[in-house]
Amino acid sequence: MKLLTKQIRERLIKNGRLRQHLTQDGASPEPDFLPVVKLLTPDAGATWLLTEIDPHDYDRAFGLCDLGLGTPELGYVSLRELAALRGPLGLHVERLISISIRRGEGKEGEKGDGGEKLGGRPLPAAAQGGRNHGRFGALFRRRRFRWGIAA
Repeated sequence: MKLLTKQIRERLIKNGRLRQHLTQDGASPEPDFLPVVKLLTPDAGATWLLTEIDPHDYDRAFGLCDLGLGTPELGYVSLRELAALRGPLGLHVERLISISIRRGEGKEGEKGDGGEKLGGRPLPAAAQGGRNHGRFGALFRRRRFRWGIAA
C-alpha cells in the first residue's frame, strides 16, 4: 500500500502552500490545520498525524510525530524515510484507511480552514498536553479519541 494517495498528497501540498502564503508577510497568525492523514507502525506504537507537505520539497511533511515514547513533537519528517522504516517485526509504516475528522471551532469561534482546533485545543497545545501527562501513546491507540479521528 502506498503511504499517500494522490488525493491526500494534493491536499497536504495545498496546506503547505496555504501556510507559505499566509506566513509570507508575517502579519497573519500561523495556521493550525487539521490532520489530513494518520500513519502508524502496527508493531511499534509510533504514529504520525500529517497536516501538510513543504511546497518546495515534496519529501518533507509536517505534523504531530509520536514515536510511542510519551514525548510527541510537532515537526518535519521525511516521507522517503517513513516508507523505508520497518518496526521490530519487520512491518512497514501503514496509512490508516479511514480517517474521520470533525471540524472544531476556529480561533475566534468561527469555522474555517486556517484555524481549526482539535478537541478545543490547537494541535501544538494538544501535543504539549500529551507530553505533560505522559499518556499520548495510549491516546493514539484507542479506537476513537478526543479529536474525532477514528482508528
